[in-house]
Amino acid sequence: SITDGLSASENFHWAEEDDIVIKNIFEEIKKRILLSFPDYTKKFTLATDARLVDVGGILTQDNKIIGIFSHKLNPAESRYNTIEREFLGIYLSLLHFKNIIFNSKTIVYID
Repeated sequence: SITDGLSASENFHWAEEDDIVIKNIFEEIKKRILLSFPDYTKKFTLATDARLVDVGGILTQDNKIIGIFSHKLNPAESRYNTIEREFLGIYLSLLHFKNIIFNSKTIVYID
C-alpha cells in the first residue's frame, strides 16, 4: 500500500510502485470526469484557486464541467504574495479558456 511507509519510527521512502499507484489513481479520476460541450449562448462560470505551489481553474456552465486547468508555479511565481497568485490564477485560466469564452459573458469566482 502507498501508506505502508508512513510511521513515526521510519523515514518515508517513495518507491516506483508508489508512482504507478498514483498514476493509476489519476487515470481513473480523468476517466470519471465527464466534460460537457459549451453552449455559446449562455454564460460561463470560472472558479479559480491559488495555492503555494500551483494555480488552477474550472470552467462550468449550468453546473456542468466544460474544462479544467492547472499550472505548477515556477520558482519566481511561487514567491508571489497571495493576491498576486490569485490574479495569476485568474489570468492563466482566462488565457487557457480564451477560445471557449471569447465574446461570452463569464463570471469569475475566487476564494
